Amino acid sequence: MGRSAGRKGCWSVFDSFYWPFITATTVGYGDIRPWNKTSRILAIIVALMGMIFTGIVIAVAVNAATFALAAHDAPTRMR
Repeated sequence: MGRSAGRKGCWSVFDSFYWPFITATTVGYGDIRPWNKTSRILAIIVALMGMIFTGIVIAVAVNAATFALAAHDAPTRMR
């Protein structure tokens, strides 16, 4: 998606990969911005996907930590 937006905006290859990473991680420095309608729609999709994937990673980490703590506490509860 970043490369598609980069082609529309005539960005370099580096900028075409830098922009979606910054957008998807919701950092959003604002140094590179899409100007036409298609690129802005792609920006919305990239930002939403970034938030969804970040939420999934956090949910998996919390689940793993909960499982690990439950497994760690189980032997002490039986004593």
